Amino acid sequence: MDLGSYFSIGQDASAALMAQYDLTLVGTSYLIAGLAGFSFIRLLVHVAEQPNGTGRTVWQIVGALIMGLGVWAMHFVGMLAYRLPIPIGYDAALTAVSVVPAIGGSFVAMRLVGNRTHGTRALLLGSIAFGGGIGAMHYTGMAAMQVNAIVRYDIVLFCASIGVAVALGLLALSIAKWIVRRGDELQISASVLAAGIVGFAVAGMHYTAMASTLCFSTTVPDPIFSAYNPDILAALTGIATLTILAAAGGALAYDRRLAKEVLQREEASRRAMVSDRRLSEAMETLADDFAIFDAADRLVFWNSHFRDAYVPGISDPSGMQFESIMRDHLNRTFASDPDVDVMDRAGEIMEHHASPGAPLTWQPFPKEWALVRQRHTSDGGTVFLSTDITDVKRAELQAERANRAKTEFLHSMSHELRTPLNGVIGIAEMLLTVDSIRNDPIRSNEYLIDIKGSGEHLLTLVSDILDMAAIERGSHQMALETFDIVKPISEIARTMRSAHGPDVSIAFDVPDGPVHIKADRRAFRQVLINLISNGIQHGGGQVTISIASEDADVPAGARFTRVIVSDTGPGMSGDLLEVVGQPFPHAHSPQVRSSSTGSGLGLAIVSQLMHLNAGKFEIFSEEMAGTRTVTAWKAAQVTAKVELAGD
Repeated sequence: MDLGSYFSIGQDASAALMAQYDLTLVGTSYLIAGLAGFSFIRLLVHVAEQPNGTGRTVWQIVGALIMGLGVWAMHFVGMLAYRLPIPIGYDAALTAVSVVPAIGGSFVAMRLVGNRTHGTRALLLGSIAFGGGIGAMHYTGMAAMQVNAIVRYDIVLFCASIGVAVALGLLALSIAKWIVRRGDELQISASVLAAGIVGFAVAGMHYTAMASTLCFSTTVPDPIFSAYNPDILAALTGIATLTILAAAGGALAYDRRLAKEVLQREEASRRAMVSDRRLSEAMETLADDFAIFDAADRLVFWNSHFRDAYVPGISDPSGMQFESIMRDHLNRTFASDPDVDVMDRAGEIMEHHASPGAPLTWQPFPKEWALVRQRHTSDGGTVFLSTDITDVKRAELQAERANRAKTEFLHSMSHELRTPLNGVIGIAEMLLTVDSIRNDPIRSNEYLIDIKGSGEHLLTLVSDILDMAAIERGSHQMALETFDIVKPISEIARTMRSAHGPDVSIAFDVPDGPVHIKADRRAFRQVLINLISNGIQHGGGQVTISIASEDADVPAGARFTRVIVSDTGPGMSGDLLEVVGQPFPHAHSPQVRSSSTGSGLGLAIVSQLMHLNAGKFEIFSEEMAGTRTVTAWKAAQVTAKVELAGD
């Protein structure tokens, strides 16, 4: 190839014809390139948002046509701005064909850059195709120029023009790629910047190439050639320019509409996200189980309490059916409980779910209760809220049991109180009305003894009731002091023996020296009297009292002194042991009612008094093997001075 036939190698550049430019048309040419670049960039972003398919390809072709026609129109507006001292014409075929490289290069750039998955290599290839297409269009258009002169190109400026097109194209497409990767359709300022750089790429390449163009005059007469008149070219260029302006305006209008829609969608999405987050945070603060089901009864929203309670182990239970959740939960929870009818309990919650009304008191777990509130939403869904009321329910059941026990106790005590009282009244009436009894000293003395015994029994009953009432009321005052328990035990045993006669045997197993405890002295005596009385009454009159102290290696503050009262009576069954020591035991067990003639409060009073003294109380008994009661009192170490004060 002869480079001299194309480049101005060895020729004097000063001999070339002087060229001038119409600056208005130069500015117009840049504006056309910029408008085409803006449409191209915005369509490039739009293409990146489209899924692969025919629609994506159509938008790529549209973008390539707009950019290609923009480059073509810019070129020929720039050529109209180019002035030589000789006429200029244009070959029709080459003028039309020159648009093809610009369209082709733009199409390749759009396919490579308008894809988020393509990287730097695709960006470089797209820039080369874009810059090369602009360069090929320009020099093809220059080949269409017909002028009576020899046209040559400065090789340095020729290469520079291609480099300018590729470099500025790379910069413009890099900004476009940044917009595409961000996926932010609202980056108008970045698009305008990229469009301006595209305009510089096209115009810069064109005017750098024109600077490399040298036209040398010739003595040959003007040839006869068929060429477009510049006026016709101006008209065609005007049409192309208007097309580009319309496309740019359409792209801008579409972009603004798209931006508005995107803003609205993003704002709605942001508000929905804020609302969902607030709802989630609010529901998480609840201690209740909360869930929302849609019109198809599928789970769509829940808090962690609901998930942990009803669908444990499933991180995302969305879409699960309400009935399936409840049945699976009940089968899992009550699988080992033969007394629970799972179908009946599931039917209960399903019936309430279908027709929510008043809150449902429901038992979703063994020994646990919940207050279930459900409500239908306007779209046909259902809101589920379950509040744990186990403590309230247990307190309610306990209160019911206590109230029932008190009622039954009072019913039982009415008989216990009437019996000695009727005896006192009946005997007194006999002494007052029957002369034979009143005049008989022996019989009168027997009846007076009976009156005394009934009165003492009645006093015991009343005293037990008043003591228990005082303890429950919290008015039973404790005066803790340190004292020796050996002497009080001896005094109590002696008194009990005298009161019950020679048939009662009370044995001792106590240390020779003093044993000190810290407790309420009056409470200690009452506890011991109650335990010995029970042993005498139920143990056949054979009672043993012993004292056991903690080993020396136990820390002083943790030592207890145990007072043990044992009898050799018939003992108690396990069922009876469960209720003995509870308040109102007559109400809890028929065995107590049938085997006791007292209030049944003796051991309950002992238990409460031991608690008030920071002690412990235990009962050990077997049928036909006797009963052993153990009270543990806080042990105390004393000096000689304190011991004398205690005595």
